[in-house]
Amino acid sequence: MTRVDFIQAHSPIYMYRYAREEERCHLGASPIIAVAAHLYGDDAMSDIITALLVDFAQFNGSQQLTVAQIGEVCQCIITQFPRLRVSELVLFFVKCKAGKYGKFWNHIYPMDITTHLHSWFHECQEYTRVAHQRQQQEQLERDRESMYNNPKKATADDLDAVLSRVRNRSRSGKVLRMGDIIL
Repeated sequence: MTRVDFIQAHSPIYMYRYAREEERCHLGASPIIAVAAHLYGDDAMSDIITALLVDFAQFNGSQQLTVAQIGEVCQCIITQFPRLRVSELVLFFVKCKAGKYGKFWNHIYPMDITTHLHSWFHECQEYTRVAHQRQQQEQLERDRESMYNNPKKATADDLDAVLSRVRNRSRSGKVLRMGDIIL
């Protein structure tokens, strides 16, 4: 994807597409801000953030932010939220437009944006954590079902694969419960 394609894909024109596919925003292929800034440059990320801020200000009927304020907000987001996905940033502005973070009353203050973005970032992290737990649990259920339904087909390789997953989970600090693994 070129720099221009990347900027266009994350422009306010397409922001409601993100609202319809919220799970994809959190778990999809959209890069985190740090990676996007590295691949496409800080200027590309600043262009995306600027477009989102101007669009939000127009939607809100607010006075426009100054060029200096926009630059500061862009740098703050790029440096303070490097692990936020670009798609999650776009979704944040959709949620602001929907009133999730209250009214902005004819003026958008940069501190309001960054304060609410901290809350949003923690929501995104929790969403991702729960989704990954759910995926792991579903995989364990499929493994259990497969071993129960095909007991004669279970081999030493199957046991090695299950044990490998157990070792990987225990190294990653994830808590295993009794019954998670059936041998």
